[in-house]
Amino acid sequence: MEYGNDAAIMADDSPGKPPETTLSEFFESKPAYMAFTITEVTLQPIAGPLPGRIAFKPPVIRLWCDSDECDGLRTMFDPVNDYEVIEEKEPKAQDRYIEFVCRNCTRSRKRYVYFVEYNAGKKELIAVKFGEYPPLSMHLPSRLRKLVGTDQEKFNKGLKSEAQGLGVGAFAYYRQVLENQKDRLIDEIIKVVNLRSPVPQELLEELEQAKRETRFTSAVEKIKHGLPEVLLINSQNPLTLLHKALSEGLHNGNDEECLEIAQDIRVVLSEFSEQLQTALKDDQELKKAVSRIQNRSKKHSDK
Repeated sequence: MEYGNDAAIMADDSPGKPPETTLSEFFESKPAYMAFTITEVTLQPIAGPLPGRIAFKPPVIRLWCDSDECDGLRTMFDPVNDYEVIEEKEPKAQDRYIEFVCRNCTRSRKRYVYFVEYNAGKKELIAVKFGEYPPLSMHLPSRLRKLVGTDQEKFNKGLKSEAQGLGVGAFAYYRQVLENQKDRLIDEIIKVVNLRSPVPQELLEELEQAKRETRFTSAVEKIKHGLPEVLLINSQNPLTLLHKALSEGLHNGNDEECLEIAQDIRVVLSEFSEQLQTALKDDQELKKAVSRIQNRSKKHSDK
């Protein structure tokens, strides 16, 4: 399978079928110079005087918009063209250009140059991102920024490594952040646990013991009781998920797999920061509501 000059060099380092991803994920977050098998895409033959062509509909993608009006993550970046047309029987990868525009402000644009190849026999679409403008960048949500504390610069280096497809580097930075911020993360969990009624004392004791461990993975192994349901991610303990990801990455020197593990760590940690924030916010709002009701009742009784 050929990918053109630069892409062919990259593809030779990754024998076998390229990893799978959706078309939206390919544009939103996948690094350049890596081949991906595109899933969940509908390919349609084009009728007309020029046979042997197929088309697919570009997705609506989710990107960060830096315009003054948006300045945040926007769900809707629409493709400028309704369809991407490729030659079905062309044996080599074909250069493609695609552009997306922010639906909210209609000013911010994202442009990509990529290779695409269609395997008619397997009905597979293989794509390699060659360049994009503005460059791929990953923004650190405010809740996650708070959770990583003094390691924001290190986490940003991990984000940059991930954006450049440097899996081993991204994993190493994220692992250091988890090791350094272990106590902060556990302290945030303790805040949520203390809101439970009755307070699970055995879990609190295990969390305090975990803080005395020097390594994140060893700390997680000290926690035998389950975390409050409000902190679970898809019914899974986020600490256990992060523990598994770190363990897999430490025994894996493959850059491509390390990149996937690093992405998983970032996504889980980001979602966990949201869960923590939501749990604490809900409790604060409940306390305010109870306090307001009590104060109103007291005023009425005083009258």
